[in-house]
Order: sequence, then structure tokens, then C-alpha cells
Amino acid sequence: MKGRLILALLLSGLLLGRSFVSAVEFSSDQIIAEVDELINSTTGKYTAEITIIRPGKDDRTSKVEVFIKGISKVLVRYLAPAQEKGQGYLRLNDDEWLFLPNANKSIRVSGRQNMQGSDLANDDLLKVKLTEDYTSMLIGTDTIEGVAVYMLELTARNPAVAYGRLKYWVRQSDFIPIKTEYYAISGKMLKTAIYDEVIEIGGKVRPTRMEISSALRKGYKTVFTIIDADYKYENPDSIFTRMYLEKGK
Repeated sequence: MKGRLILALLLSGLLLGRSFVSAVEFSSDQIIAEVDELINSTTGKYTAEITIIRPGKDDRTSKVEVFIKGISKVLVRYLAPAQEKGQGYLRLNDDEWLFLPNANKSIRVSGRQNMQGSDLANDDLLKVKLTEDYTSMLIGTDTIEGVAVYMLELTARNPAVAYGRLKYWVRQSDFIPIKTEYYAISGKMLKTAIYDEVIEIGGKVRPTRMEISSALRKGYKTVFTIIDADYKYENPDSIFTRMYLEKGK
């Protein structure tokens, strides 16, 4: 998809004698589809660190491995620290499960619940398609620190999703998001995410660091950093089961 869009931009710029970024307006659906392709891979695996920052407390970092197949199969496995190793989450179709080795069983969880005390909701990792869960609208353009961006508003298609509304700021040059605001169904702002450290990893050029700041609790932050990825890896169906989740390894 991206290749076709960029080609259209270049051709339009040549024909109109203007910069290719300003020559063409994209629909909100096209822009969000590009964000999905960059950020919410529908295949592959990656390893990430989740650092939880709390005022007056030492930072706590966990290491996880995430496996994705399609838009309805996601497995998250905790690798470190030792006291969290073996814990995991599974999304299978519309069901989400948490496994705690000490309890020796998996339990159903909500996508709105925070993941292991972080500022990440379960759905932030277990849901992989914005275009499936939200309708989008392009509400304007802006410039942030000299970078031209699209401003988009996403509204939940149904009340079962983690957020009632999202606001995205997306770079016009390459569709990479730089900021997201998250809102509850009630309209209350919940948190803000800032994306940076854009590099090529696992076959994609994408942000590898996301800093999430709570709007409800001052000083509460979570930093999510991708440290390794392979977005071409084909995961077997056998790992997306409660039986595999409960193996804890």
C-alpha cells in the first residue's frame, strides 16, 4: 500500500510543480491504514522492554516477547525479571487471557485492564488493528517542532474497546505517528503516548520507543521499547492456545 501512495505523491508533485507532501490530500482511512501497517504488524514477533516509572519508587523493567498472527491471535510472554518469567497474555478472537504461574491457570481479562501495573492497557498490545475497531476522521494539519503532521480523531465502533476516542498526530512525510491521546467512553482523557527513536528494525522503519504518561496520576509513566523484531516470521497456530499459554515458557 505504501509504495502506491508514495508513487501517487511523486507523480502528483511532478504534474503540479509542488512538493509531493502538499500536493495530495489523503483520506483518514488511508492514513490510519498506513499507521496500522507500520505500528500494528499483523504477523511476526518482537522483543520489548517495559519500564514502569512511579514517583518516589525505583523504576521497574520487564522484558517480554510478543507473537502475532493475523488480527485476532496475539501471545505475550514475560521473559524477565525472574519473578515475572512465565507470565503471559493471550488474545484469541475476542477473548483475552492472563496466565500467572503461581496460580497455575489462565483467567479471562478485560482489554481495559492495565498490564502488570503499567500504563499499558491489555488492548495496547493484544489489539492489532485500529481500522477494525475505530472510525476515523481527518480533523486538520499542524506543524510540531518543524514537522508537518496530519491530525486525526478515531471513534470507537463499539463500547467494548479499551478507549472511546483516540487522537493521532501523524507525520505527513511517511505516516509515522508522533503522538496519541487516549480518551475514555465518558470523554475523560486517560493518557498520552509520544513515539520516537525511528529506525529500521525487523524489516520496517518505525518508532521503537513509546513513552506513555498518565493524565490521571501525576508522574506515572511507562516506557515501551522494542529491542528486536522479525515482522516476516510465521508463527505456528499451535502457540495461540490456552494450553500453550499455561506452559509458561
